[in-house]
Amino acid sequence: MACEETHYYCNHAGEDGTPMAPEGSECTSDLADLYEDSDVDDTAGKPEVVPVEHDKNSLHDKRKINYLWNPVDSMAGHAGSVRALAEFKGVLHSGDETGVLGVWSAKIGNGRYYWSRRVGLKGHTGAIRALAANEDTLFSASEDKTIRLWRDDATVAVLLGHRAEVTSLALDRTRGLLYSGSEDKTIRVWNDGHHLDTFFGHTGGILALVYAEGALYSGGWDSTIRVWRDSEHEFTLKGHRGAVTALAYDSANGILYSGADDKSIKLWR
Repeated sequence: MACEETHYYCNHAGEDGTPMAPEGSECTSDLADLYEDSDVDDTAGKPEVVPVEHDKNSLHDKRKINYLWNPVDSMAGHAGSVRALAEFKGVLHSGDETGVLGVWSAKIGNGRYYWSRRVGLKGHTGAIRALAANEDTLFSASEDKTIRLWRDDATVAVLLGHRAEVTSLALDRTRGLLYSGSEDKTIRVWNDGHHLDTFFGHTGGILALVYAEGALYSGGWDSTIRVWRDSEHEFTLKGHRGAVTALAYDSANGILYSGADDKSIKLWR
């Protein structure tokens, strides 16, 4: 169902064509500069819940974890709790509860990471809830009800339309589509900053999105997972007894993972 509301889209560029942050959005070379001024029935629900077998010789062996997994560095600079992360081709993006974005680049040498860049981007007026990135654009979703598009460390577009906190983002890289989920119970579809469609169906706010294998999966406060394909609702997965707060997809094995407030992780296929 197409949305008939009016939405806002803006571009900002300098005289040389370089993207610039609009009024109210700032960029600084250092993050620090910004801060001066139950029990569950595991068999419930369909499709099938797939059991997980643990191999005592796998990476879950504590001795191997201690050997293979150790912190190699720690980045400080955020003034509030970090709420979202997105990595794309060696660049790490972080968003915090104060609405500030961190951009971190690393080089590997002599077996360790060397962080060569640290940038703080300011523009959101609420906590950042989700991030996504592609070749040239960073997308940030916030409790201020907006989605911002960033290029070259500057805001190039602000997407308005959601009526509550924007909680989740997902990318269809093949078709260049951005999906946004919100506490307003809707999922919106965007292309190059323009609103294309709105999905309705959830009876509670959206908390998680993941796109994979030509389908969009959405989870929310109504304890369900909805599957969307070609802008249509295909079917609903039921089984969780609490809000569905996280989703991930294993493309190699065709398995959808869902985490929820009922303290469980379910596997679907």
